[in-house]
Amino acid sequence: MLMLNLDWGSIIDSAHIVVNGPDGVYELVKLDLKDESADEDTLQFDVTENFATVEADSTVNLVLFSPGAKETDSYKSATLTPGDYQLLFTYNSDMNAIDSLGLSINSYYPETTGNLSVENTSSGEYDLALNYWSYLTDSVDISFYWNDTASYNGYKLDSLAATTVNDTGFIDAAVHVLPEYADNGDEIYFYAIIDDGVNKPYYTDFTESVFHTNPVSGQVIMLEDGIKTGEAGITAYLDKSQNGSFDTDSTGGREYAVITDDEGYFSFNQSLSDSIQINIVIPYGYVLDESSPDQPPYIYQQSSQPAELTYIIRKENTVQRAKN
Repeated sequence: MLMLNLDWGSIIDSAHIVVNGPDGVYELVKLDLKDESADEDTLQFDVTENFATVEADSTVNLVLFSPGAKETDSYKSATLTPGDYQLLFTYNSDMNAIDSLGLSINSYYPETTGNLSVENTSSGEYDLALNYWSYLTDSVDISFYWNDTASYNGYKLDSLAATTVNDTGFIDAAVHVLPEYADNGDEIYFYAIIDDGVNKPYYTDFTESVFHTNPVSGQVIMLEDGIKTGEAGITAYLDKSQNGSFDTDSTGGREYAVITDDEGYFSFNQSLSDSIQINIVIPYGYVLDESSPDQPPYIYQQSSQPAELTYIIRKENTVQRAKN
């Protein structure tokens, strides 16, 4: 779209304005500023559509649309066909003569628009698909976010530069993501921010909420005097070396680990490679109890369902029976 300002210096009774171009006759929309003291970001206009005749005025502000843009409900993203345009300004010969006609033209880049969808592909991992439109296709930057509330202050997941326009004039962008700070059972939302470098960044609507499930989670339980309680401070780790020991910087490279919370729960919320072994560090003087439903190491398979592990430990050299 183009914004046109015409100024002919003196008031005349009436004048007729027509714009012809590559697509024929173009619709004109007149803009009348409501509050001249407003700042640039809060300007508001009275709008007159299908405008053609100026009456008792010496200037006019117009917006030039492509033909049929508003009827298809896509005028915000309509673009003008490149080519020559002709502005015809006519008035009756018996009116006061106009000495000059000033014309200023400002390019208006339509705002970006888009829709984001989400698909849960595996435990804790998602495919985000963005279908968007931008006039400035070569300068677009896209950022993807998630949050545990429907608010635009979330965690950044990934970013993309401009991609290829499809046959419909829209652009498809897709990323595979894993929200690394999401907790097991969180209800989470996704959104994208599209920045074309000229207009204000466009924030998509939030996707429908999904309940997040980490690929592996579990609980370490202490059995003592027949009573089971969740044990805090136990290390669960990804045993990449597959040696059954938690490696640190001094023993060949630190392995990724998490610590059980106050109730003994732990969770791995990042992408796990196939056949990775998951182990726990059993404190000195303690052993895995015979009643433990799971025994380390657990071997994770990407094709498997989310794993919920339970380890029961007790003091060494004691045999305990859990109280009902």
